[in-house]
Amino acid sequence: MMDFRLESEFEQEIRSLCELIRWLHARGFTPATSSNFSVRPQGARDIFAVSRTGVDKSTFSPDQMMLVDASTGAARVPRDARPSAETLIHVVLYELFPEAACILHTHSVPGTVLSMQRASEGRIVFRDFEILKGLEHHDSHDVEEVLPIFANTQQMPELAARLRAHVGEHPELAGFLIEGHGLYTWGANVAAARRHLEVFEFLLECTLHLQR
Repeated sequence: MMDFRLESEFEQEIRSLCELIRWLHARGFTPATSSNFSVRPQGARDIFAVSRTGVDKSTFSPDQMMLVDASTGAARVPRDARPSAETLIHVVLYELFPEAACILHTHSVPGTVLSMQRASEGRIVFRDFEILKGLEHHDSHDVEEVLPIFANTQQMPELAARLRAHVGEHPELAGFLIEGHGLYTWGANVAAARRHLEVFEFLLECTLHLQR
C-alpha cells in the first residue's frame, strides 16, 4: 500500500497529466479519441494509471484514468474497465526505463506524415537544433539524436519484442515513432515527459517544414 504522502503526490501527477492531455487535444495531437497516456507513483513498480480507451481527450478528467498491473497491463481499478491494447507498450517502457514515471503517445500530423515518409530509412536524425538540449541526456545542441521508426502492427507483443531489442542496442532511447501512427516519449515525471514531447514535436514540425 502507498503511504498518504505518496498517494497524494500521485493524485497530483494524475491531475497534471489530465490537464496536459486536454492541452494536447487543443493542439491537435490527439484527434478522434486517439492516443494514450500513463503515469505511475514515484518509487512504485507494481501499478500505473493509464488513460481509458475510446475517450474524448478534449474533456479528459482523472476519472477517465484506470489503474493497471505493471507487469501485465491487466485492469485493477476498476476491474471492468477496458485498457487500450497499446497498454502493453507502456508496460514494456516502464520495465526498460525504471526511472520513467510518465509516458505520452500522440498522433500529430508531423509525426504521422514523417513516420510514413521515412519508414524505409527506419529513423529520423536530428542535428544541430538548439532545442535538443531539452532532452534529458543532452547538454549541447552539437549532438545527433536518432528517433527510430517501427513498422505499425496490431500485434503488440511483436512490437514490444522489437522495442526491447532496440533498447538493448540503444539504451539512451528517448522516444520513437510508429509508422503511420505517432510518437511515444517519456520522462521522470509529467513535466519531464511533456518537455520531451514538446522537443520531439517541435523537431518533427521543423523537419517537415525544411523538406518542403
